[in-house]
Amino acid sequence: MHWNRAAEQLFGYSEAEALGRNLHEMIVPAPMRDFARAGYQKFEQTGQGIMIGKTIQASSLRKGGDEFPIELSISAVKLQNSWHALSIIRDVTKRKGIEDTLRRNEEQLRFVLEGAELGFWDWNIRTGEVLRNSRWAEMLGYSHDEIRHTTQQWTDFVHPDDREQAWQSILDVIEGRSPAHKLEYRMLHKDGSIRWILDQAKVMQRDAAGKPIRMSGTHSDITERKRLEAELTRQARTDHLTGVSSRGYFMEQAEQELASALRYRNPLAMLMMDIDFFKQVNDIHGHKAGDAVLKKLADVCGKPCAKRHHRPPGRRGVRSFAAADR
Repeated sequence: MHWNRAAEQLFGYSEAEALGRNLHEMIVPAPMRDFARAGYQKFEQTGQGIMIGKTIQASSLRKGGDEFPIELSISAVKLQNSWHALSIIRDVTKRKGIEDTLRRNEEQLRFVLEGAELGFWDWNIRTGEVLRNSRWAEMLGYSHDEIRHTTQQWTDFVHPDDREQAWQSILDVIEGRSPAHKLEYRMLHKDGSIRWILDQAKVMQRDAAGKPIRMSGTHSDITERKRLEAELTRQARTDHLTGVSSRGYFMEQAEQELASALRYRNPLAMLMMDIDFFKQVNDIHGHKAGDAVLKKLADVCGKPCAKRHHRPPGRRGVRSFAAADR
């Protein structure tokens, strides 16, 4: 009965071509025609149908036979004791294209996160809700169903000694003092152990006034890297034979202690010891025996002295030793 100009542009049929023709044959794809006809027959008799009063996503045909996605809303109107259908149709090709692109991007992001074993979090700053993927929970020994999607959940998992620093880094970004959040800190594992996490995030969405409303980031488990770094540091600072400080690390500590003594006008004592005729020990008994002597000396020097517990208040007892060249 009516075919407006937008319908002409949408489907390619002029009003003269469309009026009087079977609508189903014109614009309904062949696989759906029998379903459409049956539904319309019921509608003519009762004014009811599964599509009446709803907005649905469907497909339609143009004059040349091209199929395209539409958004369809159908209302029932009774005129002169007969039921009529009023249809409003929108071409959603562009929207579907955007949705398909977003879906593909989300899928690619998921593959990247899973491949890189990254935990992902997305924080709605207004509501406080935080969406997290399964890997985020698995890093801490939990299943995805066991975690709560709140900022408080994250706070509870962060090591108590690191919470203030972690929150400060987040707030610096939200309040505009820093462009991005990037911090290494400790989190508590379900089994009671500690995991080191690299947390990186940025504000992803702001309101019209520029206020942050969404922030997203990733978690990486760097526990093994931290363990290796600590071991390398220990090896660099410690003499492998005696276990005392290496010469370089001792000099670094000595400079710090000297600077502190000068700054606070505290007394500072330094003791240098030498093993008399040590070369003879090596020459007569061998280097293995010489090594044993060095280890014994380091052990004796490293033992606390009883008098050390009675030093005057404010005095610092520094026990730092360095192995000399042998």
